[in-house]
Order: sequence, then structure tokens, then C-alpha cells
Amino acid sequence: MKDEEDIVKLYRYNLFCKNNPQNKTLLDTANFAIKCLRGDTIVLEVLSASPFRFQVECIAESDIPTNIHVWNFPKSYNGWHRFDNNKTERLAVKKENLVSTLTGIYQQTLCFDGEEYIWAMMKLAPDGTFEYISNIFNLDGEGGNYLTGTWNVNKDTLVCNVVPDLFPPRVQSRYDGQTLSFTYPAWENNRKEALEHDIVYKYLICETGLIETGKRKSALKKIKYRYVRKNTTDAVTVHVNNQVYELTTSIDSVIHDTVPSSFHVRLARDGRIIGERNFPLTGKCPIEEDMSVEACDKGFMVRIPYCDGYLFRIGKARFVYSNELDDFVLAAYNEEIIDRQHPYLDSRIINYDLPEKPMMLSAFSPCAVRNTTETLYYKNDTISQELIIRKIDERRIYFVLSSRKTDREGKKEYKGYASISDYAYLASETDVSENGELYPVIEYWYEDEDFPLSIRVSHDYSRATILFAEELSLPFIYPLKKK
Repeated sequence: MKDEEDIVKLYRYNLFCKNNPQNKTLLDTANFAIKCLRGDTIVLEVLSASPFRFQVECIAESDIPTNIHVWNFPKSYNGWHRFDNNKTERLAVKKENLVSTLTGIYQQTLCFDGEEYIWAMMKLAPDGTFEYISNIFNLDGEGGNYLTGTWNVNKDTLVCNVVPDLFPPRVQSRYDGQTLSFTYPAWENNRKEALEHDIVYKYLICETGLIETGKRKSALKKIKYRYVRKNTTDAVTVHVNNQVYELTTSIDSVIHDTVPSSFHVRLARDGRIIGERNFPLTGKCPIEEDMSVEACDKGFMVRIPYCDGYLFRIGKARFVYSNELDDFVLAAYNEEIIDRQHPYLDSRIINYDLPEKPMMLSAFSPCAVRNTTETLYYKNDTISQELIIRKIDERRIYFVLSSRKTDREGKKEYKGYASISDYAYLASETDVSENGELYPVIEYWYEDEDFPLSIRVSHDYSRATILFAEELSLPFIYPLKKK
């Protein structure tokens, strides 16, 4: 038995075959065996659990030892609730950057018999969704609440709208061949109520936290989780060509104030490690701890959220098995980009071209995939331009800009390195497209101080605008695009 939140030892379980539910075995260990026929459905049933009771079903395919995974929160939750080691912090309330400031996790505490207990928790995600749980220790019955929906900021007020379609299903799957169903989740009643009428919660945004408006006046304070001195591990199983591969993930923490140092992924076959990768964690990005791995068709998916200045980038790398290389290679990589300072802009999905050479897990990084060369063009009756951009790292590019007028011989060419200003992270930049829509850009400045040229590039490198301070006329102000 394998857990996601150290819950195996907390509860007691029954084990039985689905076609013979009367013959149940009470488990007192995480390692067990059961006699059944190949193809039978095995059921692992929890007797009592908090906050949600559950049972797991899986198919008995062979006599090879298999992990049955258990969890007591819905899949969307992804480990954000923290009952211990929470440290509250004040909100840096700045009207021009409220969305970035508010993103995070909050808690409400109540005092019983002189002891303070966490009563409610809420997560404001960077994609504009929220999850809220209250009466935490009674979520599996009457009185508990589990809400989800969308959030936005209206002046000095946080508005949370409950959305019925965002509630999780009772039956969920995270691992191949295994399904988990929640017995009586509180959110079924919450979803039913949300279908009957609109549910909206409003909070006044203060430095001390979020103060709910209305009769209850409850207060939610933002928390910063302090890691305890242990590693958090998980495992995902992938079946390819009758062989079993196991992906083991762990968040390794350091000793000082226990800030996470890296997310470690290890790929093994028959107990032998065939690939591994460390993804460094800064401890300063509110979404980077949501890194995860899940099984997919003939391979696995690595989800890599990280911060890039004022941007949230959520990368998804899909690896599939290659018979020729006898290894898993990168098959697709895309990123969802969210501008924290311009929440009214829609997030954008960017699909990146794959490297020419096959990339295995051990060599993969988002920067390695994104550091490709792009060529943009512009042409009309009087001029043609070409801009070649090669990304060096997160702050620097190498470019070659050539421009030719049709009524003149020869061409002008400028090339060299351009980098982001040291002040760029104080505010994000936007440009206006031909149809009048705003789109976010990154501005790079030519490193030759005697040549005041800047290149404003869209996040997906599909368009760019050249600004040349000494000649704000032709030919340096045309928007260049991919062919």
C-alpha cells in the first residue's frame, strides 16, 4: 500500500474481492496478499478516515508485487492543505499587484478550551481558481464544506464565485489500473446547492489577511508552510512492452528553515535506475512545489510550474517509450503562461519545437527546450526585414537583424547580444496587435550602449517589434512574424 500524505498508518482497512464482498480481511499492515483469480477486481476499503472516506479498486493482473495507492483528498487538491508548521504572514497590499500578492494558501483558526485549531483553509491558484474547505474535521459528513470556483479582485475586495462544473468527481484515477472513489464527500451537497443558486463570497483585502464581509466576519490569514526535516516521496508505475517502469519523485529539503532545495525524479526498470533528474527549487515561487509526475499513454507526463519574473509558467513535458533507443524520450513540451500583473489577459498555451536530437529525462529542462532559434519576417512593397533570435538563457538573447529597402542596393544588418533590463521585473510590458488586442511581451535591450535598440518579443516568440531610438522611422518599427 502506498500513500500520498502519510495516511496509510493512520487508518484501518478491509481487503476483499469485489465479487465476494462478504469475505473481508481486516488489514493491520501496509504489506499484504490476497488469493484471487487473474482479472478479479480487488477492493481496498478504509474503515474510517479524515476528511474523506474512500475505497480503491484495482485489477489483479499478475503475482508481481503492486502498490495500491490511497489518498484522502480529491485529485485537484494536489497536497496544498497544511495542518502543521504553518507560519502566517502579512499581505503586501499594493493595488497595482494584488493578484500576485494574493496567490497562495490561507487559514482560519478557532479557539476551543484555550487551544487554537485550524477551522478553514483556502487556496487561491494563479490560474484564477480557488479551493476552500471549512469544518475540516467533519468534511465526510454533515456540516463540512468543500467549495471550488473562480476568484477575482474588485478594487479592495476579493470575490470568490462558486462554480458547480469545477467540483471534482467522486470516482477518480491517478494511477494506471486503479480507481479511487470517495464514499460521502461533502462537496456533493455543496455542488447541489451551487446548482440551485449562485454562491459568492467576498473578502476585504487587508494587510492582516482576508476579512469576510457580511455577518460572519471570519478572517483568513496567508500562510507560508515551513517544511519539516524529511523528504516527501511518491511513485508512479508505467507499463510498456510487458515491462514495469517505476517513477519515484521526492522533494528534498535542506536544514535551514527547511526550504525545499530540489524536486527529484528517478526512473527505474526492474529495480535498476535508468534515468534521473533534479529540478532545483528556489523557495521563492508560490507554485513551484506543485511539480508532479503522472502516467500517460506509453509514457509519463512531468508537470513543471515555475516563476519567470512577473510570469507564472506551467510546463508539461510528455515522455514516451522509444523502442529504438530503449528509453523514454521527450515527445512534446508546452507551457501555459499567466501574467500575474495583467490578470485580465487570457493565459496562453505555447507549444515548443522539440530538439533535433532525442532528449531523455536526464538531459531535460524547460530552458533547454525553449533555447531554440526563431526567425521572424516582415515584407511589403518597399522593405523586407528578417530577425533571427536565439535564446541564451532566461535574461539574454543573441539576434541578427537585417533590413533591405527595395529602392536601394545593399542592406543594413545589426547583430549581437540583448538582455532584459534589471528593472524589468518591476512591471510587465504589453503591446497591441493589429486587431487591437493586448498581448504580453518581453523587452530586450541591445548591449551596445552606443546603439539604443530594443527588441520587444511576445512570450511565444511568434512576433516582435524593433524600436530604434535614433531612427523612429523606417525600417525599424515594423512588427515581424513567423512565416
